[in-house]
Amino acid sequence: MNIQPLAGTVVRGATGLTSGGGQEMERRRYCEPALITGDKELLRLERVPLEQRLIDEGWLQELLRAQPGLLPLAEIEPAFAPAITIGREVSTKVGPIDNLYISPAGY
Repeated sequence: MNIQPLAGTVVRGATGLTSGGGQEMERRRYCEPALITGDKELLRLERVPLEQRLIDEGWLQELLRAQPGLLPLAEIEPAFAPAITIGREVSTKVGPIDNLYISPAGY
């Protein structure tokens, strides 16, 4: 699978990206993300209901393996970023881990 980075910028709407704790995270959950293309065209992104299965799980796992920066880890916990991929479908006693990462600090 050949996965290329997107040529554009993702913006997250008027609620912004500030460190306001759980309240800010809750507000951001309902924002309207958009993609600004290289031609400065604004494309509004729509939430895809999980039960519709429009995205193949294997494709999504490979995308996140190849582009771990798509995960907003620094916003969740700065010590977790940047993520370095260790493996995909890593076996454990309780079942496989879809994608396993480590940070440069060992987290």
